[in-house]
Amino acid sequence: MDPIANIKHQRELVKQILTAGDQRRATVANDEFGNRRTWASAARELAELVQALDEWRLKGRFDPYVAERDIAEVQAQAQEPTRTGGRKAS
Repeated sequence: MDPIANIKHQRELVKQILTAGDQRRATVANDEFGNRRTWASAARELAELVQALDEWRLKGRFDPYVAERDIAEVQAQAQEPTRTGGRKAS
């Protein structure tokens, strides 16, 4: 399991569920195969992702939230201009 991909997928499902709820739609969105996803299937998939990530952490594996934050910080630093006006070298 890729915990960073897990978190990203959780966020996508949450966004789809909340958007569909706001629009009072019967289905949430298309899945990766182009099929309409029902509320129940989206909720089940989200629960499975949360459970997998919880099991990952209980096994003592790295915290994907820290890793994700660290990646974002490195990317932000790479985008900061240097004193000469250019970007920092990678």
